[in-house]
Amino acid sequence: MRKREDLELSSVGLGTGEIIQNIGQHDDATEGESIEGYLLSIEDLYDQLLKSKLELDAKIKEATEKHPDNREISEWRPRFDGFFGISSLEEDATRGT
Repeated sequence: MRKREDLELSSVGLGTGEIIQNIGQHDDATEGESIEGYLLSIEDLYDQLLKSKLELDAKIKEATEKHPDNREISEWRPRFDGFFGISSLEEDATRGT
């Protein structure tokens, strides 16, 4: 019951839909601080980060293709590459340029 209340409070009282419940499942795995629990959480976060990285890369590419002269958009490529430690040689190989 306490876990459900915490889940509702963290979801701003919007209920405990399936998405919120799925997030809460990882709390069960790590509650005992077992190695398996940590590994599940780490793998899940890594997968989310990888998906977000790919989505952000695609969005930056799309924006720069549609608005090549926009300074604000063009500033995002170096920020992205710097954040993920991508050198210009890796960038060229990855993007096929």
